[in-house]
Amino acid sequence: MISPPDSLEVFINEQRADIELHRILLTMFFARIIGANPVGAEERMQDLKQSTMGVVAKAAQLSPDDLRFANLLKDRAEKFLTELEAIVFQARAKVDGTPRN
Repeated sequence: MISPPDSLEVFINEQRADIELHRILLTMFFARIIGANPVGAEERMQDLKQSTMGVVAKAAQLSPDDLRFANLLKDRAEKFLTELEAIVFQARAKVDGTPRN
């Protein structure tokens, strides 16, 4: 028999759902932006990546006592941006018909 979820489990699942929704929305948003204007997509994506990682680095400096969080934030940002980069490049390839790796 499965017991009903406690309030912490409900809270964690709600947070997970919100985070996943934001990931999906951001991914779709960037894919559509690139699809609408594929010229210079790689440059815009690299600019976004560099700007984001710069802000992440500054955020890590603001809380030097929480090194574990700072490292996790950096790792997660890099992972998300790499995934986003692949999706954006695929969207661009569909628009202009050129294969991308």
